[in-house]
Amino acid sequence: MASGTAAPRTDDEGAAVPRSRATREFATFAAVGAAATACHYAIMIALVEAAGVAPVPASCVGAVAGALVSYRLNYTHTFASTQRHVVALPRFNAGRVEYFTIAP
Repeated sequence: MASGTAAPRTDDEGAAVPRSRATREFATFAAVGAAATACHYAIMIALVEAAGVAPVPASCVGAVAGALVSYRLNYTHTFASTQRHVVALPRFNAGRVEYFTIAP
């Protein structure tokens, strides 16, 4: 492999993932992210504007709802996972914890 060339993407068994599948997964992942963000903001805005909840707690509730939407849609559509939720959900949460640890 030439210097600067990315390694081919692999699946859980180490087999190369065809570019078309990787492209589809990326597009689905992006759409799921947009749906999760829309859910987060819709709930947050509804709680603040309609229910009179303070912005920070409303944002927290929206973030949890968005995370649930993200997990479920990525599990079923992006990755078509067959893993049990007892395995997949902790992995998803570990990624979220890592993000919040690195992001600030």
